[in-house]
Amino acid sequence: MTRSGRFSGVIDEILIDENSGKITECRWISDNKKSGFIPNNLIINFGKDLLIVDDEFESSILNTTLIK
Repeated sequence: MTRSGRFSGVIDEILIDENSGKITECRWISDNKKSGFIPNNLIINFGKDLLIVDDEFESSILNTTLIK
């Protein structure tokens, strides 16, 4: 869900930096099957069943993961 309340798909994977233990990005799949990785700087809040992201997150979606 975006900050303004728009539902925009699902998160099917959460990537964690093994050294720091911090979430680095989340893999997002839209309702029309567009997908990519949302970098953690666009994630506002993690909830049990919901992820809140910046309203303009789609313009910053990564095609590949940052983790090597």
